[in-house]
Amino acid sequence: MAKAPAAKADDKAVALAPVSKLAYGTGSLATPPANLLVVRDTELLGKDLLVQMNAATAKKLGVASGNKVKLSAGTGEVKALVHVNEGVAADTVAMLLGFGRSAWDEFTKGKGDNVYKILTVSDEAGTGLKVWAGSTVTVAKI
Repeated sequence: MAKAPAAKADDKAVALAPVSKLAYGTGSLATPPANLLVVRDTELLGKDLLVQMNAATAKKLGVASGNKVKLSAGTGEVKALVHVNEGVAADTVAMLLGFGRSAWDEFTKGKGDNVYKILTVSDEAGTGLKVWAGSTVTVAKI
């Protein structure tokens, strides 16, 4: 997997917390149709993925619940709707992995966006393992 550079440091850069829920499928397994019942409307609304952030972060970024935003890092970008959730740490956005597929079936194809496009891959100190810790993104209202 190619390494995406971190977002440029500015007041619109925030940490990205990828969230994985096995019920939503994996890189090699589509979301089973029955599992779509567990997807909340605060995670995926119609075909739009939602990005979670707390109210202070939303205010800092100049966005509010329901706004459409573009998250960028390196050459990748993801579009999503904002959902304010006070369970997310300050200066952090949380997004679900497992969406944005261009294949599979009518239940999975074309839902949300692929968060892997904006994750920064790095080597874990002392192990050489690949990790996504330290990903940052810029957020722009569209």
